[in-house]
Amino acid sequence: MTIVFLDSNIYRQFGKTFTEHQDFIRLKDFLDKTFNEFGLIDIVEKEIHDFLTLDIYGQINGDFTKLRSTLNKNPFIESDLLPDISEKIEEGLAAAKKQLEIHKFRLGEKNYPAEILVDFLLSNKRVNGKKDNTRDFLIAYNLFVFCSENKDEQIVFISEDGFFSENKFVQELKSKYDIQNLHVFKSIQDFLKEFGPQFEFVTEELVLGAVRTVDIESELQKDIKCFPSYISGYYYDKKIEDVPNIESLKIGEITVHDYYVTKKLNSESYLIQFSLAVTIKAVYQAEKDLDALKKHQASKSRLRPYYSEAFDDDYRPIFEHKVLFIYEGIVNQESQELQEITFIDFFPDHFLWEEYKEKVENERKTLSPQFLCSDGEKHTFDTNHGFYKPSQYGGGLSWHYRCTKCGMLYDTGEYFD
Repeated sequence: MTIVFLDSNIYRQFGKTFTEHQDFIRLKDFLDKTFNEFGLIDIVEKEIHDFLTLDIYGQINGDFTKLRSTLNKNPFIESDLLPDISEKIEEGLAAAKKQLEIHKFRLGEKNYPAEILVDFLLSNKRVNGKKDNTRDFLIAYNLFVFCSENKDEQIVFISEDGFFSENKFVQELKSKYDIQNLHVFKSIQDFLKEFGPQFEFVTEELVLGAVRTVDIESELQKDIKCFPSYISGYYYDKKIEDVPNIESLKIGEITVHDYYVTKKLNSESYLIQFSLAVTIKAVYQAEKDLDALKKHQASKSRLRPYYSEAFDDDYRPIFEHKVLFIYEGIVNQESQELQEITFIDFFPDHFLWEEYKEKVENERKTLSPQFLCSDGEKHTFDTNHGFYKPSQYGGGLSWHYRCTKCGMLYDTGEYFD
């Protein structure tokens, strides 16, 4: 049996309603259909609870209380405009935490050997300075103990953090415990490719040939008016009748983005789920209300950072980018074919958002936090007490550190959602 655990950075990546994220759904579906387990590490659960309580719902409650207090002090505004919502916030927090109950298997050590923990802390201080990796080490130790006690099981840990596969002390401890059944992956997709049933005849060429270009175009045409809202935020709240009609649609390069095979429950047949990256160019009729459009473009605060705002000289909106298409089908072992291909959905902004995140990460790397502080020396950022706030790069909440000397904030660009 395989037991899969996720790190907290995966849950944060999926957002507050992580159980509704496509990758989370895929993983749970895969584990259910293959009779494997989906587990939760106690440390990760506590970390998520702490994050939800303080950074998300605590901030909402604080902002609301402050606004309510401001209104109450104003003699010209009715004080009962904003009712007490503390009970609703508690209900929301409880509902958010309840999502974790989907994991039936729990893992957590209650005692940690002092000698090993001290050795790690000393080693970490020499190598990483002030960076605190204690939480990561405790998770790794949990996994090592569990693996050594359950050698017949395959244990999977999915984390974006390179600590679990790169830290020298942890790797030496892994060798000392002779851990052979722990597998660390960077993403759910990487895991599914490795642990799903493998068929040599299921290749990218076979997947690519399972869908016709004419069928892709047909699916696009069914919801073709959605694309302007991904070109410019100007169209985001428009009614469908106010969105320009399509003038031309061209399908470009089609490549395989991802695929994996799963065994159907109580059956000897196999499912395949795959995604395609489809490059399209959609040109729409010219925008009629130019004054409103120009006003939108002039207001930088209203611009969505990962939208192209692409209009030609005649103010025709143009979407020219890759679109993610999701499909499902049956793997026929006898004929070595993919059959009963079913279209699931397409996502216009998937690659737009991925490219934007990569851009922000590159900018973050070039913006070194080592510029001078007010005293002429380097900043001293309190990396042990970071927090989330709206990112200067746009796109939602990101992790920030504060300089202990001058109070300046450093935006890491590491997003919550």
